Amino acid sequence: MNSDKFAETNTVQTAAVIHESLIRSEAVAREAPAVGFSSL
Repeated sequence: MNSDKFAETNTVQTAAVIHESLIRSEAVAREAPAVGFSSL
């Protein structure tokens, strides 16, 4: 039971990290064209 709880927590944490990095790369992809155009 205890190991199941740990595995569940670990999965949730991993999902949160993946979700966070997806949000970051989405923001970067949105900002990149603006940065590129302003440097021209």
